[in-house]
Amino acid sequence: MALTNRDTILSTPHKKVSALLRQLPWFHNLIILGQSKHPEEREFYLKMAIQECWSARDLERQFKCELYEFYALNAPQHSVPAQSISDGG
Repeated sequence: MALTNRDTILSTPHKKVSALLRQLPWFHNLIILGQSKHPEEREFYLKMAIQECWSARDLERQFKCELYEFYALNAPQHSVPAQSISDGG
């Protein structure tokens, strides 16, 4: 997927992911969209980057450590822990 047109990416049919993409800097979006293999993984990293205020370097580190795979194997549900992003806390 060519990641050169932000408007095209932000108009993704998945409204939840699209809303999350708008909350992060463009470079974070490039990292997540370029390295995620599945929609669930993409949503996980988007939510965690927002919730934990990860820098781009932190985000890249989490991909290298395969945080999603670790969490998916150890969590009963494939959702982000802690509070909801949409309600602000």
